[in-house]
Amino acid sequence: MKKILLAGFALIICSAAVNAAEHIRTETAFVQNGQDTKTQIEVTALPEAVRQTLASEDYAGWEVTAAWQVKSAAAEYYEIQMRRGEETATLKLDKDGKPA
Repeated sequence: MKKILLAGFALIICSAAVNAAEHIRTETAFVQNGQDTKTQIEVTALPEAVRQTLASEDYAGWEVTAAWQVKSAAAEYYEIQMRRGEETATLKLDKDGKPA
């Protein structure tokens, strides 16, 4: 009887963990807070000016790991996560590739 209860408990825990992981993935792809929206996009979908800035000497050796388009009532910009070895950084650029 103990084995059946233990197996049932383990099943419930695993099920909760899977549901939590799926919920987290959904939230990171699209977040909406009040008037702001943040949508994950492919690096290839970034405007040409932003890609040129990222390809400049200032960011040599950095790898883009994720990108989001952020829209609010006041502004629109691109949030870019980057990595160089163990170092990470978040960069915010407007559509012209200038710091936002």
